[in-house]
Amino acid sequence: MTMAPIPAVALTPVAYFPENYFLENLVVRADGSVLVTTVLQKELWYVPSAKPGTVVSPVLLHTFKHPILGIVEAEPDVVIVSVCDLYHTHESQTPQTVPVANSNSRKGDSHE
Repeated sequence: MTMAPIPAVALTPVAYFPENYFLENLVVRADGSVLVTTVLQKELWYVPSAKPGTVVSPVLLHTFKHPILGIVEAEPDVVIVSVCDLYHTHESQTPQTVPVANSNSRKGDSHE
């Protein structure tokens, strides 16, 4: 069987995170922005939509007490985050609803 040729692709960074960050879950939103969770830091980040060829700065939205297992945008500007105490009790926490309206103006809110 003949294999199709591999297409040429170009990867272009749109944002840079601090060194040693482990990016895990992504939610690509209708406006082209992206919500990103980090495993080790237990954080939720907002990456504004970027014009082709530009780099944007990610914005820290929330820091959680426990690692983040999943994320979904349930409706515009409302995100449900699932967290779990993986290393001690192994208990899953009740999913938390996190408002992300005006994400580009928010920074550092802390939630359990």
